[in-house]
Amino acid sequence: MQFFRRRKGLLVGLDIGSSAVKAVQLVERGGRYSVETLGLIPLAPEVIVEGQIIDPPAVADSIQKLFEQAQIKTQRVAFAASGSAVFVKRVSVPATPDPAELHESILWETEQYLPFSREEVLIDYHILQEESTESQVEAVIVALKRDYAQMYIDIIQQANLEPVVFDIDAFAIQNAFEVNYPELAQTRDVVALIHVGASKLTMNIVRGMDPLFVRDAMMGMRALTEIIRTEFNLTYDQAELAKRGRYEIRLEQLRPYMQQVFQDIAREIAKTIRFFRQNFTELTIRQAFLSGGGVLTPGFREFTQHAIELPVEILDPFRTIDASNVDPDFIEEHRPILAVAVGLALRRG
Repeated sequence: MQFFRRRKGLLVGLDIGSSAVKAVQLVERGGRYSVETLGLIPLAPEVIVEGQIIDPPAVADSIQKLFEQAQIKTQRVAFAASGSAVFVKRVSVPATPDPAELHESILWETEQYLPFSREEVLIDYHILQEESTESQVEAVIVALKRDYAQMYIDIIQQANLEPVVFDIDAFAIQNAFEVNYPELAQTRDVVALIHVGASKLTMNIVRGMDPLFVRDAMMGMRALTEIIRTEFNLTYDQAELAKRGRYEIRLEQLRPYMQQVFQDIAREIAKTIRFFRQNFTELTIRQAFLSGGGVLTPGFREFTQHAIELPVEILDPFRTIDASNVDPDFIEEHRPILAVAVGLALRRG
């Protein structure tokens, strides 16, 4: 499977998240992208738990329904993963003019850090051209557990689709960022891309178009949903609505619980940024972009901005992509939720 971009036809972006499956199909005309179709189908909270698919038939069925509802005819998809089954690391190896020798050198260096055996994983890497020198090559390597990848491949095939590119969430979000914020992606400014999902937190600190540091943590805004559900004796769906200020419970009643979960997530983000600063002392993070369903929770952006002491903006995956073909109310409601799916829909294969 491929983790880094290849120049072929656009694929359908399929984001299998723990709270919903999302799909986006784009078309490109004259170097500009527009949305052909997109859709989202929620998943019950017990279907995917901490990145593990507990009920594969339910996920495959939801994917099929999503493609039918969105009237997506293309079967070739790009999909993504994140979490403990994914290992991302930057490595440095001596430069050599022989591509085969460089390839072997990168793989050998990778094996020194892998938390899994070499036979257990799929490996891909991306050479950071602007970070490399005549004597040293810098590369980002990605390793993904084979059994974890196969779990996703089996489900996608059960949905009668063809899995073509297996990406990771961090790089899909970066892809969406590069297309929608070219004025930042083409500079050498350092930016933190932070995706807050239902049960996973994904962080990718980039400089220009190079990923510098990627980290996942198994936490998300579902924790707040569960607290609200328990404290106010609500159903899961009612708690989800209350979390976004759309239920009969006033947000003021929820503030103490929101603060508790916000602090946990922001502490993890701040810890990652602090680690980056300690290891990249010559670089300065200029700003952060938030995406994912968790960022729709009222007050979270402001809380995060205060906690990490950086300008924080909600990433808009349709900032330069024409979405006029889609219901504007749907786009407005789900904009940050669709960042991974948009990034995947920009993949080719």
